[in-house]
Amino acid sequence: MNGRPLVGSLLIVLLAEVGARAQAPSPAPPAPPAAPAAASLGESLSGGAKDDYESARVLFESGDFAGALVKFQHAYDLSSDVRLLWNMAACEKNLRHYVRVLRLVDRYLHEGDTRITEAQRADAAAVVRTVRSLVSTIRVIVNEPGASVFVDDEAIGTTPLKDPVAVDLGERRVRVSKAGFKDQVIVQTAAGASEATISIVLEHDVHEGRLVVSTEASGAIRVDGAAVGLGRWEGPVTPGTHSIGVSSPGMRPYSAEVVVRDGETRSLDLALQHESGGISAAWWIAGGIVAAAGLGTGAYFLFRPAPAAPAPTLGTIPPYALTIQSWR
Repeated sequence: MNGRPLVGSLLIVLLAEVGARAQAPSPAPPAPPAAPAAASLGESLSGGAKDDYESARVLFESGDFAGALVKFQHAYDLSSDVRLLWNMAACEKNLRHYVRVLRLVDRYLHEGDTRITEAQRADAAAVVRTVRSLVSTIRVIVNEPGASVFVDDEAIGTTPLKDPVAVDLGERRVRVSKAGFKDQVIVQTAAGASEATISIVLEHDVHEGRLVVSTEASGAIRVDGAAVGLGRWEGPVTPGTHSIGVSSPGMRPYSAEVVVRDGETRSLDLALQHESGGISAAWWIAGGIVAAAGLGTGAYFLFRPAPAAPAPTLGTIPPYALTIQSWR
């Protein structure tokens, strides 16, 4: 190991455990004189960036890696010092966000300038090799273009995805969403250094209810003014109010409006009256509830036929007959 620490832990290769100082150049030969040491990260920053950096160090050392990440990020936004990307990667490593570690270290290597030594570049490359064993890839294939793909609720891109999606260890929740279609969710286990392909079929998000109308065998049924069948009809309808009409020769026509909600099934069982008959009554049966359409409850009992009188029971004492009525 030539005395150098292992690179398996990202923190070991941080610039002096996040408060990093740039490595001093190797001792110069007696002549010419040694070049002055490069300014450390803390010495290079100023103003708000320096304040955020110092706060981030305190948070990091106390174990608040999420808070330290926010502060390091803000310091980077203010200063654009690429060495802060390394500190941010250290926070993500401790949060077990290995995919983000790879992204940050890759940026650190590509955006680095003379402030990054060759030794630091070598350490970063070693970290990348180690962390790759903790990252898997999932290729997501979707039947619809223009769908948004999310992994653990983080937006990844829009279909068709050109490249596989890099994911961390464990169970990953892949969600695909597109307007007019039902969201599809698949939970995929990533073991690290593995590859998987998942195919997702989006289905149209149809909003509809269902209506069932039945009447006498010869009754003609109309829904929203259109003839749909005789005797019985069942079919899908859009949510909302629909007009129902039923007619049959020699019978009084019936019409009403019924509200069908999204995902609901409504049933209508109609008994038409003859033209010369009395009050027309139609019976609704929906969701197990029975109600009379066009006939109030009071009117129903008013016109209900009286119960038939019980047959007389002959008494035992002639010549009289004793009538006994039993009401239940």
